[in-house]
Amino acid sequence: MKKLYYEDPYLKNFKAVIIKKGINFDNNLPYIILNQTAFYPTGGGQPSDLGFINGIRIIDVEEFDEDIYHYVEKDIFMLNQEVECEIDWYRRFDHMQQHSGQHLLSAAFNKLFNYKTISFHLGKETSTIDIESEELSNDKLDQVEELVYSIITSNLKITAKFISQHEINDYPIVKEITASTNIRIVIIPDLDYNGCGGTHVSNTSELGGFAILGYEKQKGNMRIEFIFGNRVNHQFKMKHTILKDLSRQLSSPSQQISESVRKLLAKNLESEKIIKQQSAALLEYEAESLSNSYILTNNNKVVIKCFESRSFKDIVNLTKRTVTKNKEVNVITVLFDNDIIQIACGRGDNSNVDMKNILDNLLSLIEGRGGGNEKFAQGKGKNILTPECLLESIKRYFNELM
Repeated sequence: MKKLYYEDPYLKNFKAVIIKKGINFDNNLPYIILNQTAFYPTGGGQPSDLGFINGIRIIDVEEFDEDIYHYVEKDIFMLNQEVECEIDWYRRFDHMQQHSGQHLLSAAFNKLFNYKTISFHLGKETSTIDIESEELSNDKLDQVEELVYSIITSNLKITAKFISQHEINDYPIVKEITASTNIRIVIIPDLDYNGCGGTHVSNTSELGGFAILGYEKQKGNMRIEFIFGNRVNHQFKMKHTILKDLSRQLSSPSQQISESVRKLLAKNLESEKIIKQQSAALLEYEAESLSNSYILTNNNKVVIKCFESRSFKDIVNLTKRTVTKNKEVNVITVLFDNDIIQIACGRGDNSNVDMKNILDNLLSLIEGRGGGNEKFAQGKGKNILTPECLLESIKRYFNELM
């Protein structure tokens, strides 16, 4: 199979003949194999090309055993059929910019600080490299950025060529090449000589813009997030739109947004503190009221309360606070929440009713599960009983206590 993407990475349209077709039973997708292709298959950290074959969308491109499989949305093709192929050029050129940019960025780290690149990932929005270093500073990043910018504007030629194993020593290859055949290297003169099977731009000026978006420690190395080319414009427009929207919402000039946000967060933090204090006070008042709302059942003081549109965390807290207000009461609180029923059972210190036993009996009615001990227990089950039926069951359990 002729790999046209190596002969001319700028090729957008081509004709080819179908030499094989079938179904991949792993992904259940139809595929076709062509006698020649300009569609780059996934590999070397670079995603595959996409596009169309006779107007049918390509979903993915992979290489297996020297064959390149073009997975298509539907199979309307015949063997030996000549087809028109069209590359998704925006995607291809973006990948060329990011991949060539990665070579340049890696070369800059290596040249300035002898930091080797150990991995590369070309993502949909941003890309990353992992470099062999346990630390990194903004000063070093500034130096890297300055070097990268100077090389971009120097309009250096980027070339790719196949060499024999005997020729490897003729080049200052950065990373050891283990392949013995089909050895392909990418060259940025006097800067980077690397084995690579990806597609690349023809000169550094085509990389356009460049930005390092951030870095973080990753398994003892440093991961650098970056973008080149059209992605810089996309990021700028996206962040500018966000900045304008924030400026409008905060009624603040864009230069003062950070300070406005800081003040807003501080105000929200204070508001949350006040709300938390008020909620605690209300819960105390509610517990006090609930502790005196008991009914006498078989000489047991029982508080039964049902809730909706409330957090179960609040219900549990309320149950525990109530039994501290009145040490003789037994409190059963029930939360009806859409498809589930949640139950909390608690007793005061002067009661000897086993709350875990009460809970287990209730959960058996609603196919539920829970846990706890004789003083406090909680659980949940299916919402298959009306509040009235559940209340009657609770009263019945207390009436049957010995």
